[in-house]
Amino acid sequence: MKKSRSKFMTFIPLLLWLLVSQNLVGQPSFYTIQLGEYKVTALSDGSVDIDVDALFDAQEGVKASELTTKAFLQNPVEVSINSYLIQSSTHTILVDAGAGDLFGAAAGKLVQSLHAYGLQPEDITDILITHIHVDHAGGLARDNKRVFPNAIIHINEVEFTYWLATMNSDEARNTLSAEQKKIVEGVQHAVSLYTDSNQIVTFKNQAGSLLPDIKVLPTIGHTPGHTVYLLDSKEEQLYFWGDLVHVVSVQFELPFMTNHFDEDQDLAKKVRNSFYQSMAEKQSLIAGAHQSFPGFGRVRQLHHNYEWIAVPYSIKGRTK
Repeated sequence: MKKSRSKFMTFIPLLLWLLVSQNLVGQPSFYTIQLGEYKVTALSDGSVDIDVDALFDAQEGVKASELTTKAFLQNPVEVSINSYLIQSSTHTILVDAGAGDLFGAAAGKLVQSLHAYGLQPEDITDILITHIHVDHAGGLARDNKRVFPNAIIHINEVEFTYWLATMNSDEARNTLSAEQKKIVEGVQHAVSLYTDSNQIVTFKNQAGSLLPDIKVLPTIGHTPGHTVYLLDSKEEQLYFWGDLVHVVSVQFELPFMTNHFDEDQDLAKKVRNSFYQSMAEKQSLIAGAHQSFPGFGRVRQLHHNYEWIAVPYSIKGRTK
């Protein structure tokens, strides 16, 4: 018996090595904290490689890749794509739906992460879309089918109109490359499947309440209806940031660096910097869609730039 057990114990490390080497075992895909009365869980949708020098214009002679090099990051930078689960006794809410099959093999892992956590897509009651970019709304559908059959999809009305109507015009389409058209059409189709099933609920492009303990804060510029969501429970607050940041080591160092993902670049710079200042002053807790997974942390203001302070790992899921 002892001899047999010894062989078995020797086999386990070999098996794990084989699984990892064949990419059959991924990184941990969920991480939970407690916020007031709510359980909030970061769910990984995977990642995307971004060439920072293509995304950001150099500012004052400084290239984005110089900033990422200082942060010990190699360009292209692997950027996290995070969604967040908010659970109460009455609601099971997702903030953003990931990329689905529209953004490459390294993304589109949200349903897999949800399963690992112990839930099914059918369990989701509501989805809060920060904006209709592919890595935030593309995961609403796969194989021409709705992924979340029971969820109400909440979208800023300006954002919904822009992507589902304005971007359907010939004038708007002619500004896109063939690859961009394919992505836009894919995410439009993903959203429209829920329009057909009467699951889309839009809200006004102004600050206000949406669901119990959840408020909307329009932060336009990146897209016309980009929205931050605020969870406020028992005097604890958590801001779900969407795309106020893509690459921390670049945008916190030079907040006014031009970002080519922004629809209105000048407005986005002002809104972004203003929000950074506000969050630093309040020492607010943030859940970032593209901060390194799991994306929980706070902003500290230095002089004219900022520093990201990630929440330390915690078995108990603490936030301080």
